[in-house]
Amino acid sequence: MVRRPPQRTAGVGALCLCACLPGSPPSSLLTEDYEVIGLSMEVVEPGPLSTDLLPIPADRVRSEALPGDRIRLTALVANEDGVLDLEPLEPRWLLTSVPYFDVAVRPPTGPCDPTKPLLGDTSCDAGSGASIEITVQDLAPDRVFYRQETSVYFVVGVSISTEECIDRLTTDASRLSWDCLVGRRRINLGPSPRIVEIMLEQGILLDDTGYLPLELPPVPFDLAPNFAPRISWITLTAPGEAHLVWPGERAQLPAGAAFHLTTAREGRDYQDHLALRPSGFAVRSEFVVHRWHTTADVLEDAGKRLRVPDEEGSSFTMIITATDDRESQTWSIFDFDVVSP
Repeated sequence: MVRRPPQRTAGVGALCLCACLPGSPPSSLLTEDYEVIGLSMEVVEPGPLSTDLLPIPADRVRSEALPGDRIRLTALVANEDGVLDLEPLEPRWLLTSVPYFDVAVRPPTGPCDPTKPLLGDTSCDAGSGASIEITVQDLAPDRVFYRQETSVYFVVGVSISTEECIDRLTTDASRLSWDCLVGRRRINLGPSPRIVEIMLEQGILLDDTGYLPLELPPVPFDLAPNFAPRISWITLTAPGEAHLVWPGERAQLPAGAAFHLTTAREGRDYQDHLALRPSGFAVRSEFVVHRWHTTADVLEDAGKRLRVPDEEGSSFTMIITATDDRESQTWSIFDFDVVSP
């Protein structure tokens, strides 16, 4: 379901993907106020440095990039009426080297240049639209890899212009309330051993003393890039009844019925990987968090049970995001019609 915003003042909404990991509520009921549900990143065109990476599953998207890769960034905004059509609102995307919300974002100096890394508190204009494609910028000289962070801000005005929201974000972020939606995520770089190899080849220093304070792994353990987890289907079960529901299809459920809700979790989405920290490389096991957003009050028991509304002829939508600890994210949308028992 796609709706345009009503003529009213919308509530503020903000998303930081790192906040959607453990500690966040597993489910939420969408209200009349719009929310930035997710910001996804995927590599759509590998660059010259990505030619020999190990392949990923055909039904997954690569969600960490090397310099020169072409990536697509996509936003999802919704409220109780469903997914918002963003194009008429002309949302904007900014790249910045400032990684946190509590630090003011500098006004963009101009269009982003993939040959110029972001340094200090620089910001550039990455484009406009619900989805944009950009080329990942070169690495910054004299910066340790774990500080090579570029953030992307998604900004859209729902009751004022997006341009006014950009002005508020870059001058006084406290003025964003009730007028603007802002989301932030980082541009994932990796695999991490390949980033270190590139820095060595380009003569980029890895610490303030000018030498490499750690050893590269003896085998290309982490050359399989991170791919985003995905909700492939959900299962609704009740005594004598079961429904396998796929994203994008409309399922019919009997009014007033209650189902046990199972979300597909596939083992391949939990990737082991090498993380680079100040002390060196460390093997980490990935975790994946699922969150549910619904347009009707249908979820119980922390998202484990779904109770269908009593109103025959009504409908509702469920959006499930899957986010791993490296901020790779996708979402799946399920639509339901309520029918006679």
